[in-house]
Amino acid sequence: MSLIVTSVAHAPFKAGLRSSWLGNWPVAVKIALVFGGLLVCGVLVAGGLIAYLQKVEHEAAASLQLHDDVLAQAQQWQALTL
Repeated sequence: MSLIVTSVAHAPFKAGLRSSWLGNWPVAVKIALVFGGLLVCGVLVAGGLIAYLQKVEHEAAASLQLHDDVLAQAQQWQALTL
C-alpha cells in the first residue's frame, strides 16, 4: 500500500475578514477600538467598585450607629440602677 501525496495550490487562508464589516478598516482603527473597549470596561468596573464601597460604607455607618445607640441605652440603664 502506497500513499500518493499530491500538491494542491490553495489560496492563503483568511479568516473571513474581507467579507466582514471590520475587515476593511485600518489596523490603527481596530487597535483604537480594542483599547477604547478596554477603557470603557475599566470605567464600568471602577464605577461598580465605587458603588459597592459606598454601600459597604453606608452599612458600616448604620451598624456603628446601632451599636452606639445600644451602648448609650446600656449606660442609661446602668445609671438608673446605681
